[in-house]
Amino acid sequence: MVKQLLVVICGCLFLNQQAFALIDGQLLVGSKSGTFKLGSEEDSISGQQVKLAVHLDPIPLIPVGFGAFMITDTFDVDDDAGSDSATASEFGLEVMAWLPFDLAGFTPYAKLGYTVIGGFVFENAVDLGSGQTADLVYTGSGTHLGLGVKWSPLPLVGILLEADMSTMKLSFDKLDGADNSLVASLPDPEIKSTTILLGVEVGI
Repeated sequence: MVKQLLVVICGCLFLNQQAFALIDGQLLVGSKSGTFKLGSEEDSISGQQVKLAVHLDPIPLIPVGFGAFMITDTFDVDDDAGSDSATASEFGLEVMAWLPFDLAGFTPYAKLGYTVIGGFVFENAVDLGSGQTADLVYTGSGTHLGLGVKWSPLPLVGILLEADMSTMKLSFDKLDGADNSLVASLPDPEIKSTTILLGVEVGI
């Protein structure tokens, strides 16, 4: 009886594991909101995000994948003086883990990621006078925590709904179009955001 039960459990795990491929690719798009903190000043941000990710699941029957991601953002920073536009790009590494069985047709998962290299450009953020402006350029790194669910209408194809919570620490890189010493004394900013993403996963 015990052997039969173990066979059934292992069989269920094996069958459910097939819903996740050895290698998967993900494309997600979504809406980003959060805060931009510079010293004691804190402003709100809002915008859009596109994320590409690839994972490798190297251990059979162990629902954990290791991979990398690329993110591009366009968002606005809203303060008392108006709204400043910004763009960002990130490259990082992440671990993805999921339940080895479905819950009412959906598979919950979690991701833990770290942005290794990030570039952030705040357009026309510095007023030089006489109608001239310059872009503030920062580098950045930080953490991502993602929680989501996957629905698989076809084998090796999944629809993803995901919430990504990130904290990014920025460091001044340069002032594009002006003397860098003008902003050398600024404190390093921090961006905290939550992004709601909808996407598709394809496995091989």
